[in-house]
Amino acid sequence: MAPAIKLFLVVLIALAGAGVSAKAETPGQYPHRVLILLSGNDALPWQAKIRQGIAEQLATYEAEYGDEGPEIHIESLDLYRDPAGENDTRLTEIAAKYDVSEFGLLLTEGIPAARLVQADEAFYPLKLVYDGHAIINFNAAGIGRGETVVMAIAYEKTVEIIGRLMPDLGRVIIVGNHIAEQKANISSMLSEILGRKSEDWSQAFAYEDLLRQASKLEPRDVIIYSPMHKDKTGASFTPYDVAKELSAASKAPVFTSFDALLGSGVVGGHLWSGELLGKRLIETAYVPTLSWAQEDFYYYGFDKTALARFGMKRGPIPDGAILLDGTRIDRKSWKDSLTDLLH
Repeated sequence: MAPAIKLFLVVLIALAGAGVSAKAETPGQYPHRVLILLSGNDALPWQAKIRQGIAEQLATYEAEYGDEGPEIHIESLDLYRDPAGENDTRLTEIAAKYDVSEFGLLLTEGIPAARLVQADEAFYPLKLVYDGHAIINFNAAGIGRGETVVMAIAYEKTVEIIGRLMPDLGRVIIVGNHIAEQKANISSMLSEILGRKSEDWSQAFAYEDLLRQASKLEPRDVIIYSPMHKDKTGASFTPYDVAKELSAASKAPVFTSFDALLGSGVVGGHLWSGELLGKRLIETAYVPTLSWAQEDFYYYGFDKTALARFGMKRGPIPDGAILLDGTRIDRKSWKDSLTDLLH
């Protein structure tokens, strides 16, 4: 086994046990082959954002380091549209395509991919450190075999911005396929920050009924939306399309925590960036680390057309927020700067 891989694994396990880690400035101690498993498919806006970030970071590193980096392979599991069932064959097919034992590092993106790998230990056994196998999972729930970078969705920040933009707040509706912990987190933040209780519509209606109910809301009400893949009947949907139709039907503004939904008509919020996640995956492939801060995955983002639709002023929006057209809210000169853009 290559000394570089041994060193990486020893450092990774030691740092994980100590609860800390350190990112190197340039690649050096990296595994020579890396497999990245993405939970969705490239047709989904969220995964398209991840792929964009991956491509941009790969281009940056390849220009800077040439052939010095690891050999990276990426597979899409399509687990949102086609959830894993009993005797799922996806990992078996990947194992047949590659000699999985030759990968020094496995990265998973999203809860479904982490769960699939967790349920099949034979696919990628985590052996002794010197056997050269390591797994790092990237998801919002801390799920997975091996180590996990928890990208906790900061619902409190979106709740806070709702309170600032909507001081006369009415009803608060939750829509989306949240896991139980996320629903509890949203409810807790609403109670603590705004003194409001939420109504969970996620599995209360068939899709058409959901849109009809949204059309009866008032402008002082609000919908907090996370990606919805299935309704009460089990029918499948594309989360972006749901966001678009829900925003159009609703007389209340729709906020979200996912930047891939911007442009659908949602107002925005404190957003989880697929593009930033894609960049972090490649950076971790080059220099394996667990020491990512939440700010490495999130930013405040808003659609100014949606803000205008509901008469929301930019004043309460945090400094540094990004509008959909690329404008950064910058009050250093008491106006929106058109030059300080997000790259």
